[in-house]
Amino acid sequence: MHLTCFLNKIDSDYSPGQLKNFIKKASMVRELKYVIMAVFLPIISGAGLKVNAQQFNPEFEHLNIEHGLPHSTVTSIVNDSYGYIWIGTEGGLAPV
Repeated sequence: MHLTCFLNKIDSDYSPGQLKNFIKKASMVRELKYVIMAVFLPIISGAGLKVNAQQFNPEFEHLNIEHGLPHSTVTSIVNDSYGYIWIGTEGGLAPV
């Protein structure tokens, strides 16, 4: 009943052109609301999330002549298809 009274009031207060503009503006507002939700909802919903990235803690082992290297100056390091690491030094090549 209240909706009917409201619609009758709109019909009596506005001309057909004004009603058309009113409906057009309401449609634009509705579309704008969806655009705003599409842009800001992912931002707002992700704001409180904690990223659970894997921690990377590399371990280093210092190698020198006492560990079997031919020379203390390393020029290259290569990992082959079998999983071996080869260290090239000024004195030659050494597998690790």
